[in-house]
Amino acid sequence: MQQRFFLPFALLLLAGCLFSCKKDIDIIQYPPSAFSLDKFEQGIIDSLEGKAVGYSYSISQNGRQVRKGAGGAAVAAWDSRHGLAVPHSWNKRQDLASCSKTITALTLMRLLQDKNMNEKALLIDYLPSFWESPAWSFNDINFDMLMQHKTGMLEGELDYYSLKQRVEGGGIFLHGNYNYRNINYAFLRIAIAYLSHGAELKALEEKYLKDPSAVSESLLITAINNYYIEQVNQKVFAPCGIPYTYPKPDGETNPTMNYNFKTQDPGWNKGDMTQFAGSAGWRLSSEEQNNILAHLKYTEDILNNTWKKKMNDNLYGWSAVRNLKGGPAYSHGGYHEDKYAPNKAPDPKGRGCYTIHVLFGNNIEAAVQVNSLGGTGAMAGVVFPAYNNAWNK
Repeated sequence: MQQRFFLPFALLLLAGCLFSCKKDIDIIQYPPSAFSLDKFEQGIIDSLEGKAVGYSYSISQNGRQVRKGAGGAAVAAWDSRHGLAVPHSWNKRQDLASCSKTITALTLMRLLQDKNMNEKALLIDYLPSFWESPAWSFNDINFDMLMQHKTGMLEGELDYYSLKQRVEGGGIFLHGNYNYRNINYAFLRIAIAYLSHGAELKALEEKYLKDPSAVSESLLITAINNYYIEQVNQKVFAPCGIPYTYPKPDGETNPTMNYNFKTQDPGWNKGDMTQFAGSAGWRLSSEEQNNILAHLKYTEDILNNTWKKKMNDNLYGWSAVRNLKGGPAYSHGGYHEDKYAPNKAPDPKGRGCYTIHVLFGNNIEAAVQVNSLGGTGAMAGVVFPAYNNAWNK
């Protein structure tokens, strides 16, 4: 069942980017009255209705939510305890997949801002001190490279021990070229913990190295994961009024499942992502997801204007910038399927999710989530056409 909520809204501000935009982007000016929120919303609905097990969306204007809606099921009827579908909703959480990277980047940038550091700080200085890399090219990796996916690292598993093996295994890392890899943001999970709680983690290291039989390395791993989660909540979620949360569905009532739209296989989700979070793992509603965009753009609650400019100029935490009718649009999309690690299903059946969040150039923000594969494509193919088609001629 489709749900929609409408609020009165003011005229849009002049189109254009609120903050500094990339120099190679030519902004096309359109009269603000030419954009129709109704057409934008309807374009999203038309692209998703009947093509997903469940979907939700949230649209804001000048930082205020003006459209929100949902359709289909968060938990399908064949998969629920009582045989009735659990409706999807704009305030029901689901896997964000790679949209989590924006959250991790924001957390790191806020830490750097608070500590008056810059993005050229070396990763190796914010990893466990007993991880020793024989590769000079790994030791040169900095936060700028990680956030831009320019480290040259190949993909790999994302847990603590796999990252440790990557550091200690040596090899040549060819920096510079964009090469999207989840492992870049997995390393940021550990770096964020050491940036925020270096003294505490160094003390745990000393105890572990002094007597590994008395102090397990697992205690260090748990502390790293907990400090990362704490910092995401403090630096990003709390300023937006989002309650303290974890990268797992524990405690949720009827947690949103992921499906294959073409089948009626039981639902699946990634479950507890505490050991792997950074590049993925977070669960938010589309309303919460969009709320982060609004706070990022119109306040300095998360980042100050200097760091917001760096974020846009260098695409920290964004996967793309597109020149649309209202100006440059900064976005990150997410996708996950049950055949992919981490936490892949033991019997993959093509179940997964698509997500996206976008800062549009004419002071419109949007987040869209779908909890199935096989009916729609990536959300970029939904949101951007709907936006471009919402301009009146």
